[in-house]
Amino acid sequence: MLNIKDYRLCALGCPIVQHSMNDMLKNICDRVGIDSNGLNISMYTCRHTVATKLGNTPGMSYPWAASRMGHTVKMFMKTYVHVDEDRNIEMSDLVMNENSY
Repeated sequence: MLNIKDYRLCALGCPIVQHSMNDMLKNICDRVGIDSNGLNISMYTCRHTVATKLGNTPGMSYPWAASRMGHTVKMFMKTYVHVDEDRNIEMSDLVMNENSY
């Protein structure tokens, strides 16, 4: 892979490192005007966000999602599948409406 921080090193075949990927991501966020509200945006947080979205997608095959993330199903469920606040409100409304009949 190419080193995106130093094209001289890139020509020598040095690999991309996590730090340079995070720097590139921060630069892109600045260019497009993404305000992180003081939170750290990194390749790890992007990966975690994608995995969490997969884990909270109705009908998602957890074995499929876990294999895409390189995890066992148990690790995937423990790490990425949690209550989605938007979904929590939706489900609470559903329960409240069911009880009103």
